[in-house]
Amino acid sequence: MRRKAQYWTAEEMQDHIFKLTNVSFSISYIRRIMKSWGYTMKVPVRMHVKRASKRRIKKFQKNIKKSIEMAKREGYTICIP
Repeated sequence: MRRKAQYWTAEEMQDHIFKLTNVSFSISYIRRIMKSWGYTMKVPVRMHVKRASKRRIKKFQKNIKKSIEMAKREGYTICIP
């Protein structure tokens, strides 16, 4: 099976196992199987704005400015509280 993402969700693994074996397992059991195979959970980590590096802050500011300019060119109204 060729995939774009480099990770598997439990639901995708459940579907894949079912297609290969015609056996259905619960999501919680699939997670236990994946853990025993060495897979780890990949979840986004929240980061407080003050923990961001100066480079990330500048990159964000640059990207947001580009997005605002593009939206204005396309006729959208930008409301900033």
